[in-house]
Amino acid sequence: MARFGASLGVLGVALVFVVGAPTPAGAAGLPCQVAETNRHQVTPLNLDGDPAKETVDVFNVDGAESPLTEVMVCDAKGGELVRTTLRVIWGPSPGNRESGLREAWVGDLDRSDGRVEVAARHFVTPSVGEELVLVRQRAKHSHAFKKLQTIAGDTVTMTRSPGKSAFVTADLTATHSPDGAAHSERWTYVKSKGRWVCSKDCFGRPEYTMSACAGEVPGILDSAAVEIRVLRMSCADAKVVIKKWMKKPRSPIDGFTVESPAQFRVLGQKGSKAFFFALRGTS
Repeated sequence: MARFGASLGVLGVALVFVVGAPTPAGAAGLPCQVAETNRHQVTPLNLDGDPAKETVDVFNVDGAESPLTEVMVCDAKGGELVRTTLRVIWGPSPGNRESGLREAWVGDLDRSDGRVEVAARHFVTPSVGEELVLVRQRAKHSHAFKKLQTIAGDTVTMTRSPGKSAFVTADLTATHSPDGAAHSERWTYVKSKGRWVCSKDCFGRPEYTMSACAGEVPGILDSAAVEIRVLRMSCADAKVVIKKWMKKPRSPIDGFTVESPAQFRVLGQKGSKAFFFALRGTS
């Protein structure tokens, strides 16, 4: 498998469907059940602050060849449990009917502002691996959820610790990593960014874990370094090194070991610093 390229394409497909609209307001009051579903993971929570708890149900829709994952919120109204929200958060799966939801975590996962998050772990295919989809309560006391982020890997799990924000572990095997080395990334919640960010062993996937830089660096014969990203260094410093490399590709350069982990992709590393870019105008 070439995770560096293939997984991003599949992930893009998944994200198109993840942002599907929640159940319209007029649909509230429907029975708290959906046909042809399985793998239910039900969590009782008080979402809206009233005396009664709601139920948050994360489940797989098994009515078609391509699984979907949905989140449903149910509340007691007039002595009956009725549906207040139903939303697709993942899928349709590019895999077979055995793919899809494997595990879910529901609660105040980031320990930030009291809103509830849902983290749903999915198996896609043996070559693509797994995806952890995170959605967050739109506002305090709301029954609706909005898309937050997706983290992919060969295996992706979440760990909850009492009184602390949960962290994510995304493992990549050497054969599926762009730099040819195994990685066990740890993703921790960063309040200033409002999301989980890779904080340990982050060289495996520059697109996910590095900060983007504006602009590009021109090279010879109308080529250019584009989509520049950096880790633990400034964009300006990275562009100085990249400019030298574009004039004469070599390694090392200014102390950076430079390699091409995938076609038309360049990764430079020196200690904890790294830069990454794509080449445009090459053949």
